[in-house]
Amino acid sequence: MPPFVLGPADFEIRAGELVFIVGANGSGKTTLLKLLAGQLPLSHGHVRLAGTPLARWGARAFGLKVVYLPQQPPPAAGLQIRELLALGRYPWHGALGRFRVSDREKVAEALALTGMEPFADHLVDTLSGGERQRAFLVMLVAQDAECLLLDEPISALDIAHEVEVLSLVQRLAVEPGMGVVIVLHDVNMAARFCDEVIALPAGRLIARGTPAEMMAPAALEAIYGIAMEVMPHPSHGTPVAFAR
Repeated sequence: MPPFVLGPADFEIRAGELVFIVGANGSGKTTLLKLLAGQLPLSHGHVRLAGTPLARWGARAFGLKVVYLPQQPPPAAGLQIRELLALGRYPWHGALGRFRVSDREKVAEALALTGMEPFADHLVDTLSGGERQRAFLVMLVAQDAECLLLDEPISALDIAHEVEVLSLVQRLAVEPGMGVVIVLHDVNMAARFCDEVIALPAGRLIARGTPAEMMAPAALEAIYGIAMEVMPHPSHGTPVAFAR
């Protein structure tokens, strides 16, 4: 039998919930996210959306429900942010469909919700790293899906932009009521923003729970294989982990 990449993992994502998948490098986090996004075939088991296996969803119907942003967003040469957002409406009208009034309204709503209205006419390629990441998040919002799957959305960002992007994602989970799943290396950022943490070391789901439950020295050592200590943040009390 060939070695497994990802072992059995049984969990549910609900609307309005922000879930972080954490684990060491090579632990299967991105693989799990791609399986949820229908980007990889399953060798065993099932991934279900609204109770129906993904294999029984048509591509367009699935695209109306779930959106996936990889670690490296695709190029957007020559596109304004407003035009990028219009691409997010593609699943609703298809290649030959017209861009309708309802599509323009969704683009405007996404710009307003995310505070990106001042940048609407800017070229995507001229934006800073944090602004560009926000632009692609806004495109997903314009798509008006029910579930966002984000792979390392704050990679290569400075701390200020990390907080900015994760604050935006947190609002998207609460205000429009989306289910959001994020792969993240930084367990402290996960604890600060998420509702639930899923721990996935060595391709197996070993634990899941609230940040308070997961941010314990024994749990963190099992996840990362190194002795950890935890202390409350001096300002807001969120648990903060550090290597012993």
